Amino acid sequence: MSDHIGDATEMVGDTPRTDAAYFEPGATMYDLAGEAKRMERELNAANQMFKKLNIHMLSLTDRIKLLEDRIERASAAFFTDGSDRQAAGAMLAILEEERVLAILEEERSKP
Repeated sequence: MSDHIGDATEMVGDTPRTDAAYFEPGATMYDLAGEAKRMERELNAANQMFKKLNIHMLSLTDRIKLLEDRIERASAAFFTDGSDRQAAGAMLAILEEERVLAILEEERSKP
C-alpha cells in the first residue's frame, strides 16, 4: 500500500517533514540534514518541556493527596463527639498547617 496522494510531494505518512525535504526538487542531503537538525532541536525542547510538566504534575499530585488528608482529618475532628472547643481547636491546628505550607510554597516559587 502506498502513502502517496497524487504526486510524491503530498505524503500522508508518519514523516511528512522529512518526506517534504527529501522530495523537494533540487534538494540535497544538506537540506535533508538541516531539516533533521531542526526536528531534533524541536524534539529535545519538547522532551525538556515534558520532563518539567511531569515533575510539576507529580508535585501537584502530592499536593492533592496532602489536601485530601487534611480534609479527612478536619472532617474527623469536626464530627467527633466532644466539645465544640475541642473540634474547633483541632480544625484550627489543621488550618494552621495549611497556612504554613502555603507560605513555604510561596517562598519556594519566588525566583
